Amino acid sequence: MNKLIISFALIISLATFLGVGSAKANTDFHTVQSGDTLWKIATKYNLTVDQLKNANALISDTIRLDQKLNIAMEITNTPKVQIPEKSSVMAFKAGKKMTLATPEKVFSKPIENLFTTPTKPLSVSSQDILNKVTLLSNTLLETPYKWAGVTVDGFDCSGFIYYVYKEAGLDVKRVDTIAYHTNSFDVEEPVPGDLLFFENTYRSGISHVGIYIGDGQFIHAGSIEVEVSSIESGYWKDKFTGFKRLYSLHN
Repeated sequence: MNKLIISFALIISLATFLGVGSAKANTDFHTVQSGDTLWKIATKYNLTVDQLKNANALISDTIRLDQKLNIAMEITNTPKVQIPEKSSVMAFKAGKKMTLATPEKVFSKPIENLFTTPTKPLSVSSQDILNKVTLLSNTLLETPYKWAGVTVDGFDCSGFIYYVYKEAGLDVKRVDTIAYHTNSFDVEEPVPGDLLFFENTYRSGISHVGIYIGDGQFIHAGSIEVEVSSIESGYWKDKFTGFKRLYSLHN
């Protein structure tokens, strides 16, 4: 009788152990859902984007639907490319206007993409460019929206970036929002003149870009005109993906 009781207890203990192990295995991975980004997934599991990338040997921000991502950090000791996590945003005051992003013309010509994060600080010349970007962008307020526009007659969102940065002295190519996103790196402490990106506006994925001007505000080519908006506004807050800086500012 005692042997039977002991055997039964061992079976229950083994079943419990296997059940816990199975549950843990299920929580070691996250299956990518529609609307997921590395930043959102990392935030959900109290990780950094860098940790999440290291755990899955990712060298870019691209993830695909139904992809399984490892979220068990105890097995992520292999060194990978170090990329700063995206900055969290504090509560800010509402901006001047809030409008939906309007489709832009897609320019497929690629520009150089470096999968390393510059570690040196901004040079004096690069900081000067960002200062000029901030000042110049504000002089263009109320410029009308124009699909594929790259002049003071009208801008779309990426055309606005191209014009302002080029006029500020940076050698940039006319590409779309996705290309600007690919050819920039995440920054934890943005400065005025840096870029910030949004997803799932008029299309899924990265679809809108603006210029950070400080205090939670950004300037961009909205659906009607160039305007200032708040990152914390009802529309933009849920679509904000993070701050980035062009690699070419560190060349």
